[in-house]
Amino acid sequence: MSSQNPDRPSSPAVEEEETYWETKINDGLDLWDTFRYFIYNPYTGKIMGRTRRSLGQITVFFLIFYACLAAFFAICMSVFLTTIPERNEGPKYTDIIGKPGSQVATTTIRLHFGESKTRQGLMDANDRLMKASNYDPTNPESALIKSIFSPPSECLPPHYGTDSKPCLLFTFNRISGWVPKDRLQVVCTLSGNLVEYAGPDQVSVFPTDGFTEASDHFPYHPGREIYNQPVGVIQFDFTLAKALLEDQNVTSLGGRRAVRCDDKFGQLAFGFKIDVTLTADVKTD
Repeated sequence: MSSQNPDRPSSPAVEEEETYWETKINDGLDLWDTFRYFIYNPYTGKIMGRTRRSLGQITVFFLIFYACLAAFFAICMSVFLTTIPERNEGPKYTDIIGKPGSQVATTTIRLHFGESKTRQGLMDANDRLMKASNYDPTNPESALIKSIFSPPSECLPPHYGTDSKPCLLFTFNRISGWVPKDRLQVVCTLSGNLVEYAGPDQVSVFPTDGFTEASDHFPYHPGREIYNQPVGVIQFDFTLAKALLEDQNVTSLGGRRAVRCDDKFGQLAFGFKIDVTLTADVKTD
């Protein structure tokens, strides 16, 4: 029984192929023969079910299709790139960015009085912020570094204060063309048992007058060859807290969000909060 299609053009190769496959179907095909003849059929010269002419046609079609697709993508990209300003020109639209945010070297301070190595994490965090702000903390004698840590000169790197008077650095995000209306001044307050035992005024922020429009830090612009990012200093005075911990058997002071800092004139998008934990070796009689 022949399975030849009467509407299909007949040829000796086609008839031979159909006769072969009719015989193989009657005898049963194994998996390997099915796969082998799908990859290449020696009777018709088909490759994966397609003739050489069919393969050539589909290859030409996809070459033209992807060439047109690539040209369309290139045109779209060229139009898009015309809307992007040069880097030294800065962004075109900054209206949606109203206020800069603040960055603090670390939001966690853990000090154990009597062990200076516990302050190492704070010192490393300050170093990282200095480097990210384009300052070299390994050169504390430079005029640029001293201008940051004046008047709290004891906060100079690499020690950034002492065990009882540690210093923490902060800075602000860069916004092209933004300048403070009057001054950008950060104020910090203590909360929790730090207020009770250490006193509410044991934290100072420098510069005390804040950052003004007249300073070298504003406005930031990508085209500026030399830009000094504003860096402020928070200096804590835990002298009284240290004495209480050592003499009155207080186990620890501080806690989550023990220090809250924000802009005095509301020009920052958000402030920051610092977790503080203070401990010391308790004296025994």
